[in-house]
Amino acid sequence: MRNFLPNLKSVIMFLALVATDLVAVQSAWALDAAGEGRRAWLQYNCYGCHAMNGAGGMGPNVVRESEELRDAVLNGKGGGMPAYNLIITEQEVTNLITYINTMGTASEPKFMHWWEPVPSQ
Repeated sequence: MRNFLPNLKSVIMFLALVATDLVAVQSAWALDAAGEGRRAWLQYNCYGCHAMNGAGGMGPNVVRESEELRDAVLNGKGGGMPAYNLIITEQEVTNLITYINTMGTASEPKFMHWWEPVPSQ
């Protein structure tokens, strides 16, 4: 039993170091505002009405329409846009607007796996 305790301490110290390193790596890979906005775009299924490129479908074109988007997302608009104020945060709305402003540009994030902490694709 005495030999076991020093080994257990070593394992615990090693795991603590690994966990700290993983947090640091994940923070280094954290998404920027546009990436988090893309995550919200996919998570809240915005593309279902506004198309993947934001150019419109059932819903209107939202590309470069950032002035009215905050109110429309939070409070709904017209007969079709539902209010998301109970499920989306202010920061997510800000990130969503940032993402929409990158649509069609070279800096637009393109991942699909929004549920992963650092989307793989």
